[in-house]
Amino acid sequence: MELHGDLNRFNLWVNQFRYLHNLNDYLWFILIILTGCFLINVLIKRLKINFFLGNFINFYHLSYTFFVVKYAETFAHDSNSIYSYAKGDVAAPIELKFQILKGSEFLGVILIPFARFLDLSILNLSLIFTFISSTALIYFYDIVTKINPKNKLNTLVCLFIIVLPSLNFFTSGITKECLTISIFIYIFWNIINNKFFENKIVILILLIFLIFLRPYMGSILFMYLSLSLFLSKRSIFSETRFKYLKYPLYAVFSLFALYFFSFSMDINNIFSLNNISEFILNRQRLTMIGYSYNIVDTNILFRILIYIFGPIFLLSSSIFELFLVIENLIMFLLICLITFSILKNKFAIPKLNFEFYMMILFSLTMIILLSNITANFGIIARSKYNFLLIIWVFIFYLNKK
Repeated sequence: MELHGDLNRFNLWVNQFRYLHNLNDYLWFILIILTGCFLINVLIKRLKINFFLGNFINFYHLSYTFFVVKYAETFAHDSNSIYSYAKGDVAAPIELKFQILKGSEFLGVILIPFARFLDLSILNLSLIFTFISSTALIYFYDIVTKINPKNKLNTLVCLFIIVLPSLNFFTSGITKECLTISIFIYIFWNIINNKFFENKIVILILLIFLIFLRPYMGSILFMYLSLSLFLSKRSIFSETRFKYLKYPLYAVFSLFALYFFSFSMDINNIFSLNNISEFILNRQRLTMIGYSYNIVDTNILFRILIYIFGPIFLLSSSIFELFLVIENLIMFLLICLITFSILKNKFAIPKLNFEFYMMILFSLTMIILLSNITANFGIIARSKYNFLLIIWVFIFYLNKK
């Protein structure tokens, strides 16, 4: 099945499963809401976040689920393709094929028990995804406020970021972004709180899941964080008796990551400049549709700036475009405000662990890579906050005083 073909993403036969139509739907809706709110409040209590603020973040984010579900009723959206893949033809038998699935197909297979056997509607399944991504925003808030609880500017900017409409819209509902941002922030939170090695099994499982969900992101992050297993002083490989094992093992880990990276790009093309240039040009032209800019005639630096702060102009009277422009103007002003504060006070590069800087390097790598192959502003808005939240944390550390 071609998940991202126009026919499939617009195939609105799934609309019959979109909302609440029977007792089963209503019972699941109540159970999901109660269970989700309970677990979110357990997290809020554990992190010692203000009860009202934590629940505001959760319910504000949760409200976007209903906009996303309504939006997908008419327009092309990943939730349509993923849910249709999971739901399938209920009357048809399930065929088991031994093949490596990735991306939306991988997620669609995982959701088969929920969509087909438990008969969850799109709305109910979307609520589960949104509760998951709510944890990312709560963890992000916890990270920022723990840097320096007395720094009101950092907290204010953090809250501005958390309520950005595009951030909440694109991380709600049945989407890969909902899960990727949750994985990134959860791993980052563990790193900052020195729990990376303590929770290494959980993190390893999440990384492997991410490799199947987003092969290029997961593979690159896997390679970067694997370095900490061999170079960090807290690693088992820092002991003398294991030190000769770290290089062969890292080679094995790298080959594993490259194998899955090849799902996104033919590995043979990496070693050919002409093939890389052709791949980039094809991706650029592919995304120069709709609300986009002429990426081909720009340089690398301009592309990075557009990826972070764009768009800053309107092509139509679309509310979507208007929100994106206003958001990015706010983001630019916030960056200027924080930069002024950093320059005004004495600052130093934060002395944090090796894994922290691997996450920063990963985020910068992804911003550079994606900014050079993405021209459509909708796709940019959908992907960039996966990495910008991590970069913002680094900026907040610079503005710690």
